[in-house]
Amino acid sequence: MGAQSQKYRPNFAPAPLKVASTQQRPFAITDIPAAMDGLGWAQGARFMRRWFNGSPM
Repeated sequence: MGAQSQKYRPNFAPAPLKVASTQQRPFAITDIPAAMDGLGWAQGARFMRRWFNGSPM
């Protein structure tokens, strides 16, 4: 009766994470227009490029 009376408890522990060791450069402020293009924000990306180039509006 002892072993059968205990309820089954599944193990829901998370699997250990495997972290790949890759070298990444820091995200620079000048990377913002490319990120905006990737999101489909073409107008904002154009504006940021003009701003970073010092072009007058």
